[in-house]
Amino acid sequence: MPALPNEIRERLALHGLSQQDIDVLIAVDSGNEVGFDGQLNHGAVTYFEALTKDRNSKMVVNWCVTRTTARCPPA
Repeated sequence: MPALPNEIRERLALHGLSQQDIDVLIAVDSGNEVGFDGQLNHGAVTYFEALTKDRNSKMVVNWCVTRTTARCPPA
């Protein structure tokens, strides 16, 4: 079963992320769907957590957010 948003927020906060960074990663993941096998498709949070294993969390989240928002059309 996928983690609840509050659980994900708590996990991300342990990395020292700002509330804004957490909100962006959660918002990107909100479009994920649960597959036929019950598993949540991998999204921004999973990608972020994989990249931060031996890296600076703030640098990784800045890179992820920049790459993600660069693909969004201007408001």
